[in-house]
Amino acid sequence: MNPQRPPLSFAGDSSGPLAKQLAGHVQLAQFSGSLATDQQGLLIDGQTATTVGSSAMKQVLESGRLLAISRPTADHTKTLLALTGQAPGANVPLITYKKRADKPGYHCVLVPDGTMKTCTAGESEAAQVSSSPVDVQIGAHLAEALGASAPLGAAPPGLVPPLGSVCGYSSFQAPVSWDPGYPNINGAWDDNTAQQNTQPINNQYLTEFFVYWVNGGNAPYYLVILRETGSMAIGNVLANVGSSRGWFQLMFQIEPNTLSYANSPSSGVQMVAHAPQSGSNSTQLPVMMQVAMVLNANTDQGTGSVPFTATVQDFLNYPSWGIQDKTSGAGSSWLAYQTSGWNPVQYAPANASTWWVAVYANDSTGDVNQMPDQSLGSVQFEALTCWTFSPPLFEPPATAPFLPPPSQGMGFAGGWTQWIGFVHNWAGCHGAAGGEHHHIWGPACGWSWNWGFDLGAVAAQQNIG
Repeated sequence: MNPQRPPLSFAGDSSGPLAKQLAGHVQLAQFSGSLATDQQGLLIDGQTATTVGSSAMKQVLESGRLLAISRPTADHTKTLLALTGQAPGANVPLITYKKRADKPGYHCVLVPDGTMKTCTAGESEAAQVSSSPVDVQIGAHLAEALGASAPLGAAPPGLVPPLGSVCGYSSFQAPVSWDPGYPNINGAWDDNTAQQNTQPINNQYLTEFFVYWVNGGNAPYYLVILRETGSMAIGNVLANVGSSRGWFQLMFQIEPNTLSYANSPSSGVQMVAHAPQSGSNSTQLPVMMQVAMVLNANTDQGTGSVPFTATVQDFLNYPSWGIQDKTSGAGSSWLAYQTSGWNPVQYAPANASTWWVAVYANDSTGDVNQMPDQSLGSVQFEALTCWTFSPPLFEPPATAPFLPPPSQGMGFAGGWTQWIGFVHNWAGCHGAAGGEHHHIWGPACGWSWNWGFDLGAVAAQQNIG
């Protein structure tokens, strides 16, 4: 047995495209109704598998081994929601669950679909824009999920509630990868330094939900804090000389976070806080939130009302970057961007008449401007959103302390988009367009996610901290 390819039980077409893609990453054996002793988990091909019952899926989860589904159907997500209390939207490339050993809950990995858009512009050429789906490497992500020893991240101390309170936690890790390729004109390589080399980019994002059943007063409600953290990676930069620079970080957006729920009353949902606010060029850009509530928790006399303030006091190190708060209504969103070398908010890649004067030195060299050091490496991010959910969205128990917490299904959606840049002058141009020109490339890759859970079921896990 090859120890570098972990053994996995497989429900699906063993000669289908998914099985073939996984061949170099895991060893697959057809699922027979239960896992063999040496198998590390079960993978279900949502597009070709015959029905795998919820009892078999539950058995895998309870064993502490990995349960993975590629392209889950709507029925799969319903079963996952019933078994674990949380599930993605249907048809994602990959979702994995592994029961946590340290507390109630699951370590979840969600691999979303992505779309890459390219934009190429020159001083004498119209901008060329195209888009294509990202080729998701399910095998690599699956092997990584199997090898993970512990979930990413730890709850900030200020979000850990008093003992005995009814507060829970749901999260997923999202590994996303893409390759912008090499700078080209209609497929022909066009940079003398980069040539036909490529620069793969591998990002890791963590999305966390802290769910508090605020039942220490007379009017109970749910309070949910969404915390999004991670880094925008850039890989090994292909060129960083006067005639050619790239690929480098240009900007990224945390896409609008939106809500969905089966019942749609005219009231009962409110965004009460979000962070960060807009700012730029600071090594101490604040990401701060304080939300007060009164919980029913342990006291010296047993249980009772205990004041608690959920608190985050973090900072982003953005010496040559800025962030715009683009939050609107109940949806939070942010745009982060480099502020020197080439400010893409002021000078869009598709508009040559503006970026021409912004990215080249105004001297005899005509060199490409030096980009910030931060843009040549990973750029960290953290974003917080807080909502409250109250009647008439649901009907709580009639008497204090209003237990058990009432059932209320909620759907959350969001995403990330990363833009990168490559610039050369005439000396860096290989002449693929006929002659040597100044060119700029501004590709982007975007991913979207959906995550649903029952507020009451998550809160009842009491697993924050």
